Amino acid sequence: MVDPGRMRAPGGAVRRPVAWGRAVRAALVALAVAVEAADALPVGRHLLRLPRVVPVAVGQPAGLVLDVPGRLAVAVRPARGVRVDGRRLGAGWVLVPGGVLRIEADAPGRYLLRLRPLGALPWPPVRVVAVPVPEVAPGGESVGVLLGPRGFRLWGAPEAAGIGTLTLYDPRRRVFAALGHAVRDPRTGRPVEPAHGELVPSVVAGVAPSRQGAPGEKLGVLVGGQALGLIRANTPVGVIGSLLRPPAGGAAPHPVPVALPDQVHPGPATLLTVLRGTRVAAFRVRILAVQPDGPPGGRDVAVEVVDPRLLAAAGGIVQGMSGSPILQDGRLVGALTHVFVDDPRRGYGVFAAWMSEAAGLGPPAAEIPPG
Repeated sequence: MVDPGRMRAPGGAVRRPVAWGRAVRAALVALAVAVEAADALPVGRHLLRLPRVVPVAVGQPAGLVLDVPGRLAVAVRPARGVRVDGRRLGAGWVLVPGGVLRIEADAPGRYLLRLRPLGALPWPPVRVVAVPVPEVAPGGESVGVLLGPRGFRLWGAPEAAGIGTLTLYDPRRRVFAALGHAVRDPRTGRPVEPAHGELVPSVVAGVAPSRQGAPGEKLGVLVGGQALGLIRANTPVGVIGSLLRPPAGGAAPHPVPVALPDQVHPGPATLLTVLRGTRVAAFRVRILAVQPDGPPGGRDVAVEVVDPRLLAAAGGIVQGMSGSPILQDGRLVGALTHVFVDDPRRGYGVFAAWMSEAAGLGPPAAEIPPG
């Protein structure tokens, strides 16, 4: 019987096999010690918590915080189509100061950002995903939503009718998105499907203010005549359809880019909505929290009304404001969808990227990596 711990060489000499198991264990222990040591230092903690994937909107700079001392060596593969700190890197390594690394992509694609802290230390790369984003006209106009499973013009009254807010539209491609959530059958509580109907103008006659425990509502009157659009779909992120004519009275007539979820952050923002008549007004709000990793159509942002005019006139958020656009940093970031019953100053919103994608404008949700 051969001793499994010993091997006999052809020449008759005895040699022991390399202790691979012990070597692997020792390497893993050394790696764990190195990671723990890095985590004990501020710079190490920062580097260990760098995102593995960074989404970038094509043509818009994105900042990656690299809080490291001294200089940092960076390289991009492929180098073509990406600028770092305003310059193209070429095929080699370039030294840049620590701080905020500004990344800008000229075209959609996937890139590998390689890093060497202190100019020499190896570090895992960061994947950069450049996504095209559309530019849309923000809405804010009060609209009536008339919806039924087979339409209602040769079939009588609609199954669902109410007041909401237009979120976004593209005059060139003639599409719109409104409400930010699905329209539900009042009898069953289920989304009306298949959905066909009209988006019609609405005049706000007044507002019944919200108070704790009792959300208020807009008192709207539907305007007959020519519809604004034809509803084609009732999705979890709002009603989508074909635009027949552009709305009037908008507060932001120029197109703005749709924000990627990763670009939305806590801080000041602007809400567009109508409180009286048809004129869209801008009000100050604050984004309290962001959930970029949630499923499309969830409660993506938490919002608080801070504008004294809106608080005085409506007590905060009221029914009928669903779909009101939220702007931040010159981008359309979301739309209001819910109000907190116990605190009507606060509510939830959905990312504009999900509404834009549902309307066929992009960017496709599958191409947007989690933040």
